[in-house]
Amino acid sequence: MRLTLEAVSKSYPTRTVLDAVSLDFPDVHALVFIGPSGGGKSTLLRLIAGLLEPTSGRLRLDGEPIPFHDPEALRQFRRRI
Repeated sequence: MRLTLEAVSKSYPTRTVLDAVSLDFPDVHALVFIGPSGGGKSTLLRLIAGLLEPTSGRLRLDGEPIPFHDPEALRQFRRRI
């Protein structure tokens, strides 16, 4: 499974948690992020799982964008991920 993040950002009214994160994992089977508390690890994993929608940028799985605006397609994506 190929996972690609293109300039992904996530902001809340009082702060920006992720700012233009770009990553490419050409053959991912498991994914772990390590870092300090408050560094955005959980937010990033929630975005990848389709539980949060990014403020800007794109996430793709096997070249297909995560369907944040289509509830049924998003449900199918979550089962796959």
